[in-house]
Amino acid sequence: MALAPPIADPPLTDAGDQHSHAWTAYNQAVADSLDRLNAAMGVTDGSDATAGQVGEWLSSVVATPAGIGNNNPTNVTSLSLTAGDWDVRGEVWYNLGAGPTGSCEAAISTTAGGMPSAPGIGSRTTQIFVHQANSGQVLPLATCRLSLSAPATVWLIALCGFSSGTTTVYGRIDARRVR
Repeated sequence: MALAPPIADPPLTDAGDQHSHAWTAYNQAVADSLDRLNAAMGVTDGSDATAGQVGEWLSSVVATPAGIGNNNPTNVTSLSLTAGDWDVRGEVWYNLGAGPTGSCEAAISTTAGGMPSAPGIGSRTTQIFVHQANSGQVLPLATCRLSLSAPATVWLIALCGFSSGTTTVYGRIDARRVR
C-alpha cells in the first residue's frame, strides 16, 4: 500500500504548533512502514537480530543425558516459535546401553512425542543396524522449513530400540527466522 501525504489538509493546525490529525496519522504510518522494512532487512552489523527480525536465532540445548524407554518416542527439548518462516535443525546424541541396539531415530516434529509420518512435515533420520554396546551415537537432522501462521512449539524427538541396559539421550535444536 502506497503512502500519500494528506496534501488537502494543512500540516499544522491554526495555532501552528501541532500537526493535524491527518498529518499525525500519516507520520505514524510512515514510521510503522520503516519499522517493518527494517525488521525484514535483518541486521548487517554483526549484532543479533531482535525478535521478529529476519535472522532471529533461537536454540535449546540439553547437555545432561536423560534416560529413554525402549522404542518410546521421547521429547529431548523444544522451542517456542512465533508466526513466520523458520529453518529448524538439530541433533540427538545417544549413550547406548549394554545390550544390543537395533535402531536409533531422531526427529524434529510439531507434535510432542510424535515422529513425523511424511516428508515435509519436519525432519527425521533413522539408523537401523546393530550398534556397539556402551557406545555413543550422534544423529544430525536435516534443516526443515516450518512456515507458521500462528505460534507453535517444535520438538526434538529421540527414539531407540534396545534389548537391555539403559540408553540416555541429549541434544540441541536451533531455529532461524528466514522471513
